[in-house]
Amino acid sequence: MNIVSLGITITVLLILLGIIFPKSKFFAILQLAWIIVLSSGNSGGADYIDNSNIFLTADTHSINGISVTNGVFSFLATTWRDAGLNYIAFNGILALAATVLMGWVILRYAERPALSTAFLLIFPIFDNVIQKRWYPAMAIIIFAVAMLYKQPHSFKRNAAFVLLCLLAVQFHSGVLVYLSIPVFFLIKKRNRLKIAIIMLVIGTAGRSLIPIMLQHISIQGMTDKLELYFSVLAQTSSWTHYAFWVVWQVAQMMIVWLLYKRNSESKFLSYVWQLNIWALIFVPLYTFNPVFTRIYRTVIVFNAIAVGNSIRAPKKNQVVVASLVLTTAQFTMSIVSFLVMDYITSSSLGFNELVAPIFTNNIFLK
Repeated sequence: MNIVSLGITITVLLILLGIIFPKSKFFAILQLAWIIVLSSGNSGGADYIDNSNIFLTADTHSINGISVTNGVFSFLATTWRDAGLNYIAFNGILALAATVLMGWVILRYAERPALSTAFLLIFPIFDNVIQKRWYPAMAIIIFAVAMLYKQPHSFKRNAAFVLLCLLAVQFHSGVLVYLSIPVFFLIKKRNRLKIAIIMLVIGTAGRSLIPIMLQHISIQGMTDKLELYFSVLAQTSSWTHYAFWVVWQVAQMMIVWLLYKRNSESKFLSYVWQLNIWALIFVPLYTFNPVFTRIYRTVIVFNAIAVGNSIRAPKKNQVVVASLVLTTAQFTMSIVSFLVMDYITSSSLGFNELVAPIFTNNIFLK
């Protein structure tokens, strides 16, 4: 058995254990440990060279040499590099911290942590390994969003949320969009869906105006990224692709909505449903490139927790059919996401370029 087959076999086995023993924290920790092995031990593959070069060229001694939004990352990279340590170890520490942070949220809020983590072992585990700066940034946001859950209108929690977002921005500027969450929760609950849909329609209809408005953003280091996302990558977009991504996100929203309709008294389900409504606002960005689906990836983690929490068993060894159907739907969406993002992609990359190298270029699996 080659290393890729072994890695896939272990991943599938851990997913099955999550299905068989959904409430087990032991198996959830085992699943998270496997995520740590894959993410912290990565030493090559897609985006590895680019991220390694960012590490090697980071410079805290020249303001013009770094982006103001990545100051902490640049400082850590420079300090680590000057100490004579390599990028593999640097990434390993960041990935470990990110997985622990995400794992804490899952273990804290999931009633069936092994099942919730099983969803994430299908998607977006491989994307998290590849996108090395987004992963720690996303983990910080996941923690911040979880912190905001119980008191979304608390001044202290909102202030802490903003500070955590600003910390996450130091690793990836794309998380700036999450600063809109506290603002979104200021809108009356009954009006949020209407406003989100209106913004979705306006954003789609006014697609051509988005790059023009973003041109006025003068944050150092972001100009090139805006050019890449809204000009270079946008050349491969089409309305057919956009329709697919709209359906992709709405389908996952519908799973949460159906769960919420069945148990509208659940505070956690209500919160996750509101996060899904918030995420609708950014769907027009998919008209440029599916790279922006990473914004929704944070919400997917909470969806996975919500689905696991919503399984109802009125009697021992019995499961409500609706729970089984919606859980199956969540697994289906996870598999579809994996196939589209990591197996049959719209670019020239696919399983052999994205997934296989994660196993073959791993210092723990060699």
